[in-house]
Amino acid sequence: DASTRRGALMFAAKWAQQGVYLSYLGLYLSYLGYPLMDIGVLYTLLMVGMALGSYLLPMVADRARRHTAVALASHALGTCTLFSLAFLPSGTAYFSVTATLVTFGNFWNGGFGPLVDSAVFQICAKYSNAKNSGAPARRSADFGRMRLWGCVSWGVAVWVTSAVVSIAGVTLRSVWYAYIILAPLTSYFSYHLLSAEFPSGAKPASPPRPPSTPPSLVEDPPKKQYNATDTPATAAPQPPREDTGQPPKDRGHSAGLLSSLRVWVSLPLVPPFLLSLFILGALFATLNTYVYLWAVDTLGASYVTIGTATVLLNLCEIVVFLYSRQAAAVLGVHGVLYLSVVAYGVRLFAYAYWVRDPWWIVVFEPLHALTFSLPMGTLGTFTTKTADEVGAPRVSAQGLRTGTMNAGRAAGFLVSAYLFEYFSATFMFKWMAFIAMPIMFAGVVALEIAAVKAGLSEVLFPDSDDPTAAHKRRPWSVGWRFEKSTPSSSR
Repeated sequence: DASTRRGALMFAAKWAQQGVYLSYLGLYLSYLGYPLMDIGVLYTLLMVGMALGSYLLPMVADRARRHTAVALASHALGTCTLFSLAFLPSGTAYFSVTATLVTFGNFWNGGFGPLVDSAVFQICAKYSNAKNSGAPARRSADFGRMRLWGCVSWGVAVWVTSAVVSIAGVTLRSVWYAYIILAPLTSYFSYHLLSAEFPSGAKPASPPRPPSTPPSLVEDPPKKQYNATDTPATAAPQPPREDTGQPPKDRGHSAGLLSSLRVWVSLPLVPPFLLSLFILGALFATLNTYVYLWAVDTLGASYVTIGTATVLLNLCEIVVFLYSRQAAAVLGVHGVLYLSVVAYGVRLFAYAYWVRDPWWIVVFEPLHALTFSLPMGTLGTFTTKTADEVGAPRVSAQGLRTGTMNAGRAAGFLVSAYLFEYFSATFMFKWMAFIAMPIMFAGVVALEIAAVKAGLSEVLFPDSDDPTAAHKRRPWSVGWRFEKSTPSSSR
């Protein structure tokens, strides 16, 4: 329908622009003459800025109730700041200027991303709520099927830009002109999406749960209205209220925005969830940045090899996005994270111990579709669902989710750059395999056990139309043994 088309068009425009920038930034910094360690530091600052923007700007939008204005202003400021990189002279003398532009440009980009993503997850939530409340059936609002258009546009934009640069024989500075040319499309489609989901900037960020949704995260029967000073053990859900498209009076403001977010973060499921996301971001930074540098510098890979691996990766992402909701409905948020850990393990151990021919990256790099692309939709819907349960603002909760992942990327860029520069790429892969990957696995196990102990396993299946049935069909799960000995896990 119209809402899902708006989401798909926004993703297509956004990732066409971001794809040009992100695909060429490392090459551009190398073109300017920066060594590997400096590039690693700049990527770390990139993610620090993005993490801070992800944390702060969605809260500003929730506080001011001006989601559309904050998002469009953030996009404009980020685009203009990063476009300034095109005018930097070659050499390392301007490192501080480069670092400042990269950090502040991505601060604004970091705030823009969660705002538009929240609008898409709001579309998905409205469809789910309508279906659960017995409303007339409508076409599914599937995050993956909207997001895949971003994958398509990324590949097309990067390919066209590469062809223009190669045929015209221009320098890498021309990439920034492609970046700025695509910016109006991103602003235009983002405006149409945001103005529909947050009319006049005042769409409620956390509509109440419909009566037929799964049980609340709260064990106690509702005795009072939700108050941000409550703890998860004492908070009671708000009575069902019709979603009229207008914000409830003082919702999330009189109680305090930070207080409501504190209640969400203090839920037993949320800390291990955020820990898993932090390590997920660190592993992403290691593999999706330094693998190609390693392949070119150490294995002697050609740009044909790199391009082939990227094309196959994008094709696999399209397939995964098409069926990501169906997979998440069966596996749950913990299941897709377990699968991500396994796929990361295959890539890390293969690169550390086996791959010596650069063409093997064509085989292993498409696993990025399982390590990162598959979980994206269900991570967002899980965040929305748990935030709704305690009345926390959706947009700010999505900002915390994105910011935590970006903080993990920042740590991953810095640690990996150090290990690569002062030891070797092989040592870097081994370190991430034996240190980071087990921490992520432990975080996912803790997430599942926390849900099982509280009798909230159904919450782990936010994409399922019948989370109770999905929860019962999980003999592969790590936490099911713990559940058998936990009386409180049955509801």
